[in-house]
Amino acid sequence: MAHIILPQSASIELINSFKVSIFTILRWVVIIFAIPIAIYNIILLIRSPDSVKSLIDGTLIDVTCASFYVLIAILQWKRKNYPAALTNMTKAIQREPTGSYNYYARGLIYTTMEDFPSALVDFAKAIELKQSGAGVYTYRGQAYTKLKSFEAALADFNKVIEIKPEDMLGYNSRGWMYTEFENFEAALADFNKAIELKPNNIYAYSMCGEIHFLTKNYPAALTDFSKLIKIQANNSKFYNGRGITHYCMKNYPAALADLNKAIELQSTVSDYYYNRGLVYDEMKDFPAAQADYNKVIELKPDDEWPYNIRGMAYIKLKNFPAALAAFTKAIELEPTNFKHYSDRGRVYHEMKDFPAALADYAKAIELNPDDEVAYCNRGLTHLKLRDFPAALADYSKAIELQPDDESPVYDMACLYALQLQVEEACSWLRRAIEMSAENIELAKTDTDFDLIRDRPEFQALMAEFEKQ
Repeated sequence: MAHIILPQSASIELINSFKVSIFTILRWVVIIFAIPIAIYNIILLIRSPDSVKSLIDGTLIDVTCASFYVLIAILQWKRKNYPAALTNMTKAIQREPTGSYNYYARGLIYTTMEDFPSALVDFAKAIELKQSGAGVYTYRGQAYTKLKSFEAALADFNKVIEIKPEDMLGYNSRGWMYTEFENFEAALADFNKAIELKPNNIYAYSMCGEIHFLTKNYPAALTDFSKLIKIQANNSKFYNGRGITHYCMKNYPAALADLNKAIELQSTVSDYYYNRGLVYDEMKDFPAAQADYNKVIELKPDDEWPYNIRGMAYIKLKNFPAALAAFTKAIELEPTNFKHYSDRGRVYHEMKDFPAALADYAKAIELNPDDEVAYCNRGLTHLKLRDFPAALADYSKAIELQPDDESPVYDMACLYALQLQVEEACSWLRRAIEMSAENIELAKTDTDFDLIRDRPEFQALMAEFEKQ
């Protein structure tokens, strides 16, 4: 599958936006306390040159005003001394237990420390004490999101928009939440509103691009990624997104140009090479594809999937020993992945090591009893061994699992043709051709039909579809 790499994951992007808002909130707090603190610092400087450092480090002798502890906590928070910031904010709460802002601020500190359950408690207390504004709901919604309480998060983001209808961050947050629920229509509406409020909204355009890509609205995704490139011309992720969208639209030269640009801008991202390898595959440039898949392994040597990808590329090059080595390495890295066994079984089949192929297919089915491909391929191996009952059982199971896949239907026709059951063979072949017209061309040269090729029923069937 193609890999789309967006600017950042949704939760990371939202957290970064929230951090900017936290700085804004704290900046206003510093302004509010600026005059008294300035006077206080003058007194400290007179007393001792080390007093200011003592203030910031939180070792100053206790004072009775909660506001001073709030400021100390803010200074410590900005210095990333989160435990000390937490201690001083707690002291502020002890001195002023009915101050809604104190709980709100401590909730922000807990959020920064990723202690989301504690943050939820403080945000709830701040709301109980009538903390005004959309911010407390925004941050509580984010905490709920990190704890995967999505319904509660959605309710908070709804509240944010109710309080502040022009809050761009609220629409971004709720849009992401709708994406989690796969309510893509509602998500797109929110992201478009966020773009209306902030025209160059990179996060909103990125999410629109992802949603349009996931829903296979490739022209819209193309527009989104092109807009992102216009906003940030040197962002490799946007070229990758547009490149893989071109790939899905089968515009391979345009896809190649974008992925080349992505790699030019950032040459150490394995997904870019993987995506470009897919493009080279479609352009039948298998050596170039293999070079890209090798680069993926160089960048991620302990990842199982690059070896699987390399194995598939070697199959296309008909280098079966190399493919076998690649799939074996993938199994070594992840011995519980059914696909690696299924793909290696295919290589063993091509190498005519049928017992080994059957063993791998059996392992794939053991790990994933719904693996239609393994049943279909095992049926083909049974067919080569002329074990017709076993082949029949596997093809029947494959059709049961994927009734819209023409491959096992066509194989069923081959099975009956090899047993000289002409009527059954023609019936299954008719179904296969109706499912995919390519099967008529395949049947013309498939040696499995040689035993019945001269039979009137077979010739009539072929003539019927050739006329069509």
